[in-house]
Amino acid sequence: MDAQAPAPDTIRLEDYRPSDYLIDTVDLDFALEPNATRVKAKIAFRPNPDIAKSKAELTLDGEHLKLVSIAIDGRALAKSDYKIKDDKLTLKKVPKAPFTLATEVEIDPETGV
Repeated sequence: MDAQAPAPDTIRLEDYRPSDYLIDTVDLDFALEPNATRVKAKIAFRPNPDIAKSKAELTLDGEHLKLVSIAIDGRALAKSDYKIKDDKLTLKKVPKAPFTLATEVEIDPETGV
């Protein structure tokens, strides 16, 4: 274990709440390279029918990822449509109906950065 790595955040059961969005399918495509692996993902989301009102935002976790492209239902998103902070990608507005999020990210598996 890396002595420099920070301790992971603790997630407590009492903090859990159902997701505003459900995932129907995930398609992944990997282009493996020693220092610049590309991962393309297509994720089909839909609002959770058990949640009375879904939030307009959707936040996804990911560590040490460089965002190459992002689109919803084939429409490329502008930088003003999302926010990247630390290990979080937040989509500021998502459709209230089922939608597909397509992303391409780059990672360096050799260094983890």
